Amino acid sequence: MYEGKYIFTVKGRNIYGIESDPVSFEFEILPPLFRSIPAYFAYLVLLTLFIRTLIKLNAKRLEKENIRFDNIVKERTAEILTQKEEIQTQTDYLEEINTELNQKNEEISTIAENLKAANTKINEKNKYILSSINYAQKIQNAVLPSEKEISEYISDFFIIFKPKDIVSGDFYFVKKRGNHLIIAVADCTGHGVPGGFLAMMGIAVLSDVIQDPKITNPAAALEKMRSIIKQSLRQNKYLDSQNDGIEIALCAINTNDLTLKFAGANHPLYIARKKENTDISGITELPADSQPVGIHYREQPFTLKRFNLKEGDMIYMFTDGYFDQFGGQGKKSLC
Repeated sequence: MYEGKYIFTVKGRNIYGIESDPVSFEFEILPPLFRSIPAYFAYLVLLTLFIRTLIKLNAKRLEKENIRFDNIVKERTAEILTQKEEIQTQTDYLEEINTELNQKNEEISTIAENLKAANTKINEKNKYILSSINYAQKIQNAVLPSEKEISEYISDFFIIFKPKDIVSGDFYFVKKRGNHLIIAVADCTGHGVPGGFLAMMGIAVLSDVIQDPKITNPAAALEKMRSIIKQSLRQNKYLDSQNDGIEIALCAINTNDLTLKFAGANHPLYIARKKENTDISGITELPADSQPVGIHYREQPFTLKRFNLKEGDMIYMFTDGYFDQFGGQGKKSLC
């Protein structure tokens, strides 16, 4: 039962069913000790102490957390300051580099302007030089025999002449002397302008030599050309002189009896003749001497070759400028 005041009422009955008057008894039940006022006061005191203890413990924990956070903030701040210093150092360094780059850009701009001006002058010079070389080409083409001139002597022929540098160090030659047709294909030392000069000289020398009545065959013509070229180029001793020269295939064809005389300086001559009753052509080579028309360390008299031509024979003469263009190891890309 709970604590509080109670009244206990009781009445009796005998065996005859007669009831007595009720009798009341008043009593009070006191609460247990743990629910007494002192107990509640003690509970309050204990609760207060517990709460206070919790507050103190939490305050200490918060204080430790604050100290830890302060340390972290200080560390992060120190790192940020260090990084800031590093960034500032890098910024200063980049500014120095940027300043140097600006100076370099200014220098490059100045150089570019100078190069542009120089390039303009070079282009003008090149234009002038190219104009001169083009005019030299016109002169060289005027000296070379035209296809119309050649067609007066030869009915079936072809010419492949493609200079590498506008003017050529190669030349071809066709002239009629009495009843002989003089044909030559030559390759002079060098390409472009130097080769062109020597080619013009070779054409002039060859034109002059074949007019000499004492020159009766191509071998004698090459001997005479060698003498004139050595004298003109002041070639006195091999390796001590300008070792320029001409490699040439020179032939003279008698138009009456079709006999062919040939002499060559490093350039052979090939004759293609169709075999009877077939479409197959046989090739005959007339070899050249292994020496140029000019100074050489082992000069020998040029050898005269003879061959009897027939109607329908094809004569092929060429320089190395054609097959050099195929390239490959040890070959030139153009000639």
